Amino acid sequence: MQVINDLENHFSTFLNKPIISLGIIISIGIILRVYFTNWDIPPFSPDAFVILIEGISYSNGDFSYFSNRFLWPMFISFFFIFFNFDNNLEYFNLMRIITILISVASIPIIYHISKHYVDKKYAIIAGAFFAVEPNIIENSLFLITEPLFILCGLLSVYFLIQKNNKLIVLSFLFAGLSFDTRLNGIVLILLILVFCILKIRRRKISIKLFVIGCIILLFVVTPYIYPRESGNSPISVYYSDTLKIILNNEELSATYSSNSENNSSIIQTAIIKDLIYLVRISVPFLIFFVPIGIISSIKKIDINKQILFSTIIISLIVAIPQNLISAEYRNLLFIVPIFCILSVIGIQRIFNGRKYQNIYIIFTLMVVIFVSFSFLTYQLDKDISLMEEKEMFGKFVISNFSGRILGGPYNELSHNIPNAVLGKDLMEGNIHNDKIAIIVTYDPIDSKTKLEKIMTDLQIDFIIVDNIQNNRFPVFQDIFENEEKYPELEKIFDSDEHGYKKYKVKIFKKNLISP
Repeated sequence: MQVINDLENHFSTFLNKPIISLGIIISIGIILRVYFTNWDIPPFSPDAFVILIEGISYSNGDFSYFSNRFLWPMFISFFFIFFNFDNNLEYFNLMRIITILISVASIPIIYHISKHYVDKKYAIIAGAFFAVEPNIIENSLFLITEPLFILCGLLSVYFLIQKNNKLIVLSFLFAGLSFDTRLNGIVLILLILVFCILKIRRRKISIKLFVIGCIILLFVVTPYIYPRESGNSPISVYYSDTLKIILNNEELSATYSSNSENNSSIIQTAIIKDLIYLVRISVPFLIFFVPIGIISSIKKIDINKQILFSTIIISLIVAIPQNLISAEYRNLLFIVPIFCILSVIGIQRIFNGRKYQNIYIIFTLMVVIFVSFSFLTYQLDKDISLMEEKEMFGKFVISNFSGRILGGPYNELSHNIPNAVLGKDLMEGNIHNDKIAIIVTYDPIDSKTKLEKIMTDLQIDFIIVDNIQNNRFPVFQDIFENEEKYPELEKIFDSDEHGYKKYKVKIFKKNLISP
């Protein structure tokens, strides 16, 4: 019994020293991210290479790629100024270091937000949950926008809930920056506008502060709303495309089949995807704690808890049109830190007042870390030899082919193109140089007729197909398995004939003398 009492006292001392405990938690978060990073292979996300090109261009003073989600490549460009690497992998690894540091930088922000909802020791748990959350760790390895978006979004929420109302202008600032990082920043903008109006009605902030905040916001989000050469702004183009999908029953997302019966079924499918991804981001451990936190919070909802629930609801609503164009779980990723906070509200209700509550807290953290590590080990269990063969194939194609290529291992092809630049349209190619162009169309290709039209319209020279399922382009799978059905395509490469052991891939070119 004395041993247990001593442990309780030691754990109590640890949890009541937030600088030490947060330092350890941040260190664990860094260790997990470094451990699960494969430093010898480029990242899995093709978007990472696009961001890399943009960042290098910005670092050289070339802003021709300036886009609506400019903040992340702009941020890494400041680091690229001081480095001149010989290959893309070294740039990727620098991006990995920066991404890991940004990801763990959100931990103390979550801690300070959580202190407005729970005691300090439980706020530390919220930071720990975020530090080891598998979906957050996995996403941070992709080198894309979410870590910076989440950091800016959390800073916006932090300044929104401060008692010093003058800090509300900083909430507008970081909401704008989150919007410059990712479209989902509109969640923070809507959240601030709604709660600022409520605070004005309750005379907690002045209209003057609100106007100043709106001016700051408009200035920061100018890249997203300012019309381009076409006369349209990026945000108007996005929502006009979404509206076209709904009205014309034209699905652009990989999630949907072109045979949907009506536009209401498309919306229903997008909503279902929303709910599926909500569960996806809750696995493996938040799914157990969040319901308890919700039940505990509902019993006494103040304005700060209203902000948490409103963030979740607005995030779900914003993700519905996103699911029509690009259905991905990362559309809901900002909900994860909110779930971490809700979880500790429930945990405090369960543990508070109990004997040995500090032991319970530490035991919970140990279990969560073990569960997260096991989940990540399973989730990120990649076949390294297969990845190496795909990388070898990408280098082979770039070295031996010239022309316009559709399909295949886009990531491995694109980041091996020397002196690669981004195309302004599909006729240039998504990524190209003066020899080769990689084409990715957002229109689904699910029939031979569509394939023939796209090959003609985009002047495709080669099609690369592999045995990896592609929901957006199911015709590629059919070509791979039933090449005899496509006499207009001539097979010129088969991995089975070139010593590949795991990667199954074929290259076809247009057969000009096909029947």
